[in-house]
Amino acid sequence: MKRKIREQLLTVEEFEEFYAQAVARLTGQLYVMTGDLQEAQDVVQEAFVKAWVRRGRLERDGQPEAWIRTVAWRLAVSRWRFRRRSADAWGRGAARRSTWRRRTRTTWCSSRRSASCPPSSGGR
Repeated sequence: MKRKIREQLLTVEEFEEFYAQAVARLTGQLYVMTGDLQEAQDVVQEAFVKAWVRRGRLERDGQPEAWIRTVAWRLAVSRWRFRRRSADAWGRGAARRSTWRRRTRTTWCSSRRSASCPPSSGGR
């Protein structure tokens, strides 16, 4: 039984051949999905690294290309979410900083009446 399973798994040579045949195709597909060639190349390469680690579990007839495409797409989505969250966090931080500056400057100016302070605007 184990021998039959081992016969279905990808060997190192088969994996290298598979990589040579599939990398350009997968990169093209991910480029269409992401719109960024460098991002597509990165996620496809990372997906192949994950596949290499699991090559003993990838079956010849089990559609390893589909597995790698799915992994690459999920990596691309995860990276996009990370960038979006980072941008949102930076935006929230910038809003807090500008509010803090306004409050600090108003407090300082109202207590000092310095020449560097803006003219008073009525109740602000």
